[in-house]
Amino acid sequence: MTTRMTEKQENVPIPTKEEALEQFKTMKLFGTNFKTMKSDKAFLGYLTIELSLAPADVSGYQMCSRAKIAGCDQHCIGLFSGMNVVPRNMLSKVIKTIVLNEYPEIFHAKKDKELKLFVAKCEREKLKPVVRMNCYSDISWIATIRQYPQIQFYDYTKVNGRLKFNNLPNYDLTLSYYHNPKTGKNNLKQCLDYLRKGGNIAFIYGQDMPKTWNGFDVIDGDSTDLRFLDKKGLAVALYVKGDKASKAMFQKEGMKV
Repeated sequence: MTTRMTEKQENVPIPTKEEALEQFKTMKLFGTNFKTMKSDKAFLGYLTIELSLAPADVSGYQMCSRAKIAGCDQHCIGLFSGMNVVPRNMLSKVIKTIVLNEYPEIFHAKKDKELKLFVAKCEREKLKPVVRMNCYSDISWIATIRQYPQIQFYDYTKVNGRLKFNNLPNYDLTLSYYHNPKTGKNNLKQCLDYLRKGGNIAFIYGQDMPKTWNGFDVIDGDSTDLRFLDKKGLAVALYVKGDKASKAMFQKEGMKV
């Protein structure tokens, strides 16, 4: 494992698959976080839940195929922002990720049960159900998205190949721009191509929010996380979050273009 973690997180023992399964039985899969709650408080008629798996290779399974190339495995908000720094919260993500990989039938059975209950709750409360399946991971959930056409799904991704699924009526994908300051590798070309085709990209900034990004208009992505409501062909600005090292890196290097 090469993902950067806090010392306390590094000292958390990774459970065996049998131990993970036993703890998984009493866990809830889906939850909320500050940003999804902020979206719901905008009173736009939506209710949002998200699935938090362990980012990058923290669990022993690589859940973000571009993490090392992008360099985000050194500054992941899934480890360094808000309550994510708490070791027990990291352990919860690890347990879910182990069960998904080792016992997929058990994982998907719980996933389906919780999604059906969520849809029923939204129907009772006359709200539109919204689900973000990749809160800190970047994997495909296309079968699930097709299975629940009544749910609006959305994600951010660094995997260019996943963008072909952005034509599904209940799925919205925002392409995340990256620039690895150590290697210089970036996906600027892919982002510009996606913008020209009418897609949206997201980028991180560390100081003042710019008005344009490479000639494209910028919107504030922190006011709500309901990306499927954004106008198309825009760059979504997200203020850097995480620990001091992460913020210092973005304020010094920025997201170079």
